[in-house]
Amino acid sequence: MLRHVLGIFAAAAVAGPAAAVAKPQIVVIDVAGAGTGLYQGTFANGINGKNVIVGDYADSNSNYHGYLRKPDGTVTTFDVTGAGSGSQQGTQTLGINIHGDVIGFTTDALGKYHAYIRAHDGTVTVYDIDDGAPRSTIAVCINARGMVAGTYYDAHQVEHGYKRLAGGTIEIFDPPGSIDTRVRAIDNGGAVAGYYEDGSGAFHGFLRDAHGKIATFDAPGAGTAPFAGTTVLSINGSGVLTGYVIDTNNIQHGFVRAKSGLITVFDPSGSTGTEADAIDADDTIVGSYSDAHGNHGYLRGPDGTFTSFDGPGLILPYAINVYGKTTGSFRDQNNVYHAFKRNGG
Repeated sequence: MLRHVLGIFAAAAVAGPAAAVAKPQIVVIDVAGAGTGLYQGTFANGINGKNVIVGDYADSNSNYHGYLRKPDGTVTTFDVTGAGSGSQQGTQTLGINIHGDVIGFTTDALGKYHAYIRAHDGTVTVYDIDDGAPRSTIAVCINARGMVAGTYYDAHQVEHGYKRLAGGTIEIFDPPGSIDTRVRAIDNGGAVAGYYEDGSGAFHGFLRDAHGKIATFDAPGAGTAPFAGTTVLSINGSGVLTGYVIDTNNIQHGFVRAKSGLITVFDPSGSTGTEADAIDADDTIVGSYSDAHGNHGYLRGPDGTFTSFDGPGLILPYAINVYGKTTGSFRDQNNVYHAFKRNGG
């Protein structure tokens, strides 16, 4: 499962401005047919500017199905042809654009991934990257122009990045020094962002512009040990990036990278581990952090002010739209997942 989940790191972090505690404005979303067993349930993976939420759910057999939820609460479920029907197989979603086009991947009966685009009219296009043979392919993000970016696995199970233009042309790429490339975001101009693993196992951020030029970077304090370093998860229309950095002490912090390249590392007050998951057009960031009292969601405004919020369980924000509405999932005391929408700032 490709979703990123907050890592908990038991050490003190440098604190940012105090996090104001807001009254939760949480709408819980459980899709009919979602399982109630261990790690089953409903997940929300994106929200567009029309407040349409996209997600998936694991049924009682832990098989995945996609869904769309309109602002009025109407839910449409779907399965992509060729998706497997077994446990940990099926149809998963990862993003939605302003037009309601959805992307994600299926897992077939043999465990192979296939990328898909589900247009707003319900038409589905399934595709695989072919580098001499069809490869497991994941569609991670889509922009308003219908460009899709993601990753695929070669014959040696090494990940590479790609961008698929609206007409179907594929551009394959890897940052210099990458042994594994992980695409996470695309803006409306066609710039692609993500992170890559070097030969030592450390992570570094990258931004590939619309013309194919790749800039790599590290957040201040980034560690160089395996699994430490810089992880980019989101980009907005102004070219501002966000994600998290694991430092030399194995502490996780959020960061924001301005279009100029200036990087600011941050943590809500009291945080022992911070993740920044998504950024909106106004540079508001949504993410989660852990402290001595548990796990919390937060919004970080453009001025650096934090607002914390909690849900009915361990909360995992995932996306934010242009109006500051957020979505994600939370895990209850029985380790069952439920999607949520949070209204307001």
